[in-house]
Amino acid sequence: MAKILLFPGMEMTAEMALSLDVEQYSKDELESMLPLIEKVYDALQEEEPEDIESQEYYEWAERMEALDDVMDEIQDALEE
Repeated sequence: MAKILLFPGMEMTAEMALSLDVEQYSKDELESMLPLIEKVYDALQEEEPEDIESQEYYEWAERMEALDDVMDEIQDALEE
């Protein structure tokens, strides 16, 4: 995967967060990215579909879990 460069004022998207290869970034870069990913996670959380039996809900939940995994991976890298 390519390394994503974030410029000042640039917003993180869910797609960008999910495509990150955490090992390619320094701890400083990861520290600056984590709040941006948390912001994406919070925004996505507000879009929770009402019907928990729907395909839309299933896809939303999968995306939330994937973002959570990325944040966990970043936290683990920062703790090393």
